[in-house]
Amino acid sequence: MVFRISIPLFLISVFISSPSFAGGPWTPKKNGGYAQLSFSAIGSNRLWNNFDEPFSLYRKVHDLTLQAFAEYGITNNLTLSGTLPFKFVSTGEETFMLDTLLSSDTFPAGNLSGLSNISLALKYRLIDTKWKLAVQLKADTRTTVTDPRTVLQTGYDCWSYQPMVLFGSSAKAFYFFISTGFTVRSNNFSEAFNVSAEAGYSFFNRKTQLILTADLNKSFLNDSTQNTVYLNTGLYVNNQEFLAYGLKINQALGEQWMVNVGVLGAAFGNLVAYAPSFNAGLAYKW
Repeated sequence: MVFRISIPLFLISVFISSPSFAGGPWTPKKNGGYAQLSFSAIGSNRLWNNFDEPFSLYRKVHDLTLQAFAEYGITNNLTLSGTLPFKFVSTGEETFMLDTLLSSDTFPAGNLSGLSNISLALKYRLIDTKWKLAVQLKADTRTTVTDPRTVLQTGYDCWSYQPMVLFGSSAKAFYFFISTGFTVRSNNFSEAFNVSAEAGYSFFNRKTQLILTADLNKSFLNDSTQNTVYLNTGLYVNNQEFLAYGLKINQALGEQWMVNVGVLGAAFGNLVAYAPSFNAGLAYKW
């Protein structure tokens, strides 16, 4: 079985900051909320090439994310959330045989750190019965640090806007939700269609939660503009695609604190790292 991370930051954000009480169509009560500090790591010297053999990179690429996430209930039905990611990206000293289908360029080893794309979102709950329905609008800022010499960058060089519809339900120890929408990007980046699904079940007096996730990002491929130099690392390039799946565990530490760990893989991808991501976080809810 092959695994890989969804290098795109928005999937990491969803995966490591969205337990059942901080995701899907649910909203916290007025003045209630949830905050988390999380970390994710990925390293690979290959990129997904749809269902063909993966592309080989000249150097292994490491992508580490330290991220703060917070969600706050403005009213019982309206929620404001935000994500502040800080990236540490680097390439190793060891070199590998180049895949000339991807690039024929070489570049020095190096490292780079800085902010990635900051996210702000508003979510409004429309239906609050056994079946929940909500809508959300999220915006990602064009905050990224780049270094063309080492072919490293910390985020997408564009603004992104993502309207979503979220639907789900829960019964005793079980919950699930599905969300769907699309992403519109500036600076000649292609738009994308997005679908996410998540299901969880609680054990041990609901202190331990096992969660399965699935995420589809399908580029419309309506803009082939590409800063080809960054194909050498695959970091935040245009037209990335994936069908990802993940497993995570939330463990309560009392009434308000919790920890979570997880791993993220994929069934297929395009121009994203051909390796698993590993994620962990510490959270507080009020």
